[in-house]
Amino acid sequence: MSLGKILDTLLLGPLRLLFELLFGQTYALTGAAGWAILLMSFVMNLLLFPLYRRVDKIQEESLKLERKLQPGVKHIKKTFAGQEQLMMLQTYYRQNNYKQSYALRGTLSLALELPFFIAAYQFLSQLKLLQGLSFGVIADLSAPDGLLLLGSWQLNLLPLLMTIFNVLSGVVYSRGSTPQLKIQLYAMSAFFLIFLYNSPSALMLYWTFNNFLSLVKNLLTRKSGSRQLEKKQEAKKFNTATAAESAASGRITLVRHKAKKRKARLPLPLSYWQLFIATAIFLTLLTGLLIPSTLVSASPEEYVDLYHYEHPALYVLSSFLLAAGVFLIWFPVFYKLMSDRVQRAFARIFFIVAGWALTNYMFFGRHLGIISPVLQYDNGISFSLWEIIGNILLLIALALLLYYLPRLITKRAIVLLVVASLALGSMSVINLFKIK
Repeated sequence: MSLGKILDTLLLGPLRLLFELLFGQTYALTGAAGWAILLMSFVMNLLLFPLYRRVDKIQEESLKLERKLQPGVKHIKKTFAGQEQLMMLQTYYRQNNYKQSYALRGTLSLALELPFFIAAYQFLSQLKLLQGLSFGVIADLSAPDGLLLLGSWQLNLLPLLMTIFNVLSGVVYSRGSTPQLKIQLYAMSAFFLIFLYNSPSALMLYWTFNNFLSLVKNLLTRKSGSRQLEKKQEAKKFNTATAAESAASGRITLVRHKAKKRKARLPLPLSYWQLFIATAIFLTLLTGLLIPSTLVSASPEEYVDLYHYEHPALYVLSSFLLAAGVFLIWFPVFYKLMSDRVQRAFARIFFIVAGWALTNYMFFGRHLGIISPVLQYDNGISFSLWEIIGNILLLIALALLLYYLPRLITKRAIVLLVVASLALGSMSVINLFKIK
């Protein structure tokens, strides 16, 4: 397996899998590929909306800090030169808790959006189902739309609509931003127009609707942001008046408020980031290494293609890379974009999911028959009513236990995950040696 294939599986494989899952569900629901693509775009935006909101908030905070420091930066650049100017700027940034890497926060939205675009491009461009399918006025979803006729010229309408929505969304999003950010947004709009002009209509339908939803999102969030700013200003005035009145009457509550604040900021005995990473490693080893290696080692010859021979262990490697991409790359990216409160809850839920996965693997679905090389049971999957009820009750009890377990045993929860991960890794290595 080449380095490019490894990176593609790690970074884009999980996203392609997500697109495949969403398209399969939306196509089963609508029965039409065009409507399935539009619904898939809507669901994807719905899933990513909290993350984009968090990214917007981070960028707004960074922009606000840059504006605050701008007068001082101008003064230093005007007064000093050369090495002295650099040292003064570094000192000034350090005193104001500003890192020069914060300048890259303006590209966070693009950095988050670009991998999803590439994955959508790969998935929709290679989807054989779309060949020859029409949708409304679009004759073939697997080819450029060619909807505009200007004399002998045939132009593609969807890329033009995509660019219009993209520019309008950029205008709303960059209101009050720096000229550099505006130039960056408009340059990217032009780049996407040129790059995607002759792309299949299915991809353009997805991306055009995606940009339309981004425009709606920016309009709603900016309007909501303005209202929140007005409320904050009113609250600030009210708090100022209340504080003055309290001070005049001798009712000072500031000390009590500070005491509560200090109490809330006490460090927790458990690092939720460490719990999250330990859980991610555990799930990677379970779903990406142990389960595939157990399956392949049971009958390696079933996974050999005589006409395109590859070692059966490559199936395990591919599964491991995909699981690592999901749990060790994309989940941590999303985790870091969450607020502190959401991070704590998500780490606990992640811990619960790990317990569910291990329980289901060890105690349920053990007598389903023979599984084929395409990972389908010959007799299908069916469970009795009592098995379903028992599974649900056990998972609920396990969820309640594991939700409070990290606080009860503090860092021992992490040690437990590490020991379990070592056990999974050892069993996986034994399975790999059986594959010949």
